Amino acid sequence: MQWKEKSQLWGINRKSPLSDIIYFSPVLDSLFDPMHVLLEGLLPNNIQLLLSTLSSQGILNREALNKSIKKFEFCKNIKSSELPKPFTSADFKVKSTSKSVLTLAIHLPFWLRLIEDNNFLKCFRMLVAIVKIIWSQNVNYYAIQHVSNLIAQYIRTFSEIYSRTNYTKNAHACSPS
Repeated sequence: MQWKEKSQLWGINRKSPLSDIIYFSPVLDSLFDPMHVLLEGLLPNNIQLLLSTLSSQGILNREALNKSIKKFEFCKNIKSSELPKPFTSADFKVKSTSKSVLTLAIHLPFWLRLIEDNNFLKCFRMLVAIVKIIWSQNVNYYAIQHVSNLIAQYIRTFSEIYSRTNYTKNAHACSPS
């Protein structure tokens, strides 16, 4: 089938740059709904996994983190409904809207800056970088190459550091069980 026929049938006008990403199959790995997959799936699950890991290692205190979140002066254009909520349980379950999860994810590395850098923090920062690129308004060929490399590195790092964690698949993403 020629491109003209594909364009008329399915709106395909040219080959997508996404098909050049090594670890990405446009058919198998396309994000059906980035908000649900990233902001209500991967990010909250990774935040919970990161914070519960740091807490279990005695590196992070939930009350101190909550105090930092409450005291932080956010930009005035962030609505109160988009602000991160304090963690009410010891398992660091994220109970927020997708916008507040994104706000939390972007600011979390700042609140954790006093913790000695480790692979758990590096892995989380990679995920935040991936999300920022995917949600950016200006994605070009170089950004796609960069996110492709970040995804591969993130998967390797995540698999290494969380190799003993059990996961269950749900509608949004894999989550710790």
